[in-house]
Amino acid sequence: MVQNRAARLVLGVGRMTSSEPLLRQLHWLPVAKRIQFKTALITLNTLFSAQPSYLSSVLVPYLPSRPLRSSTSYFLTVPRVHTSLESHAFSVAAPRLWNSLPTSIRTLSSSSFAVPHPSNCHPLSSSSLPSLSLPHSPNLSTFKSLLETHLFDSPPSSAT
Repeated sequence: MVQNRAARLVLGVGRMTSSEPLLRQLHWLPVAKRIQFKTALITLNTLFSAQPSYLSSVLVPYLPSRPLRSSTSYFLTVPRVHTSLESHAFSVAAPRLWNSLPTSIRTLSSSSFAVPHPSNCHPLSSSSLPSLSLPHSPNLSTFKSLLETHLFDSPPSSAT
């Protein structure tokens, strides 16, 4: 509500104007999608820099038991949960969001940072996550741009 009111105030329109086109005009992601954006960005940074260790330890690459075409899609293992409250934990929400991203975004980020093939990684070893310096990489801005465009174009989610 605060973001919608701020958009109306910035653009100087009345209360009865729909806020969705205003947010799009200002290029502001709605709060729920902004949370998804930040979660995906933290996930990317954690996957490719293995920092912080308390987050990199909960992001486990999905390793199928046999060769599959999806092996190069860089999925993460989503832990099973028993309550809806558990589904909001980073260890569950981040892999679920990462896996829901289009393959083009996931593989772009993976290939441009030279990630080893998932079959070469052991899911419980900290060495399975590559150590790369993302903040200095020119492709981080490309990932952000593609992710933001994807979130703008995706339908509103009921719960994240």
